[in-house]
Amino acid sequence: MENVIASLGLTGKIFIIAFFVFTFFELLFAVLKFEVLRKIVKPFCLSSLIVATAIVLPNHYFIYIGLIFGLIGDVILIRRNKFTLFFGMFAFLIQHLLIILEIFLTFLPYLGISFEWYVYLILAVIYVAIIFIFYRLIKRATKSILLTILGVNYMATILLIIGLMIATCVYDLYYAIIILAGAVLFFISDTLLTIGHYARRIPLYHFFVMLTYLGAQFLVVLGFALTYIG
Repeated sequence: MENVIASLGLTGKIFIIAFFVFTFFELLFAVLKFEVLRKIVKPFCLSSLIVATAIVLPNHYFIYIGLIFGLIGDVILIRRNKFTLFFGMFAFLIQHLLIILEIFLTFLPYLGISFEWYVYLILAVIYVAIIFIFYRLIKRATKSILLTILGVNYMATILLIIGLMIATCVYDLYYAIIILAGAVLFFISDTLLTIGHYARRIPLYHFFVMLTYLGAQFLVVLGFALTYIG
């Protein structure tokens, strides 16, 4: 952890502090239901984390470019309708795909982990099974084929990250458990978002969605940073 903090430098420390400050106000405004202020603050949370990540992990492009797509999704979803929901989810899907690329191309080789062929087969079967399981549920909620196709692949991608991190933890713990925790928070956040948007009202909806979402973003970055820098 000391190496990660040291690698931030003064500029990185300012931006990581800014991330927590903006996150605090984002959650506070969500509790107080100051929607205009919450929407204004929202993009600054991830913007701060992007700069800090680029400083700490400058050569790991997939991570902070993925965060940029996450930020794009945040901005798009400030005004929510079927049109913005589609493109917002698409931006988040790209972020998760970039995380998977980081895992396969850098993370696993860096740890010296090479999965047996049956691990990939199991993950592929799980991915397809998730699509079949979630397809009807999401289609019933969204009543849109495009949103359903995007949604099932989006959820399957998050669960694939969870599966990869569980497999990594089985082979060797490292800091994969932190990334795993972040992926689980992503899943919880998106589940809350879907239920709150399509099914029923959730008390403090925006608070819990943003708490789990921003927590997920931070934990994923922290897990990679601790792995690569220590």
